[in-house]
Amino acid sequence: MFSALEVFSDLSERLYYNIPDFPLYVYKGTLHQFDRYAAACHWHPDLEFILVLDGSMEYFVNGQTVYLSKGNGIFVNRKRLHYGFSADNTDCLYITVLVHPILLGESLLAGKACLDEKFGSDNEDFIF
Repeated sequence: MFSALEVFSDLSERLYYNIPDFPLYVYKGTLHQFDRYAAACHWHPDLEFILVLDGSMEYFVNGQTVYLSKGNGIFVNRKRLHYGFSADNTDCLYITVLVHPILLGESLLAGKACLDEKFGSDNEDFIF
């Protein structure tokens, strides 16, 4: 099975975007595809959005765990350790959208300043 990511020893990951050279990744997945119904804990420079379509999951972000049920979602700030899982091994159907900051103007001085202000290391780890 093709994996959208490679997890490295430092927990960072390399994403394989849907369209090469366009850093956006959209994926519909389930928790049962992962060993023990848990994705690997990782981080990346991309902003991540998760929406639960059916079932539920727990979602860990930088030491906090939130419960996501059908219709709920979470926005995970960039460069935060995170992963989704099911403690009771029940399945969950979800959609993931990852957006690399370069699409939001990171390569421009004004864009970088805005991204640092909104999504910098001093900002919230996630928004439920």
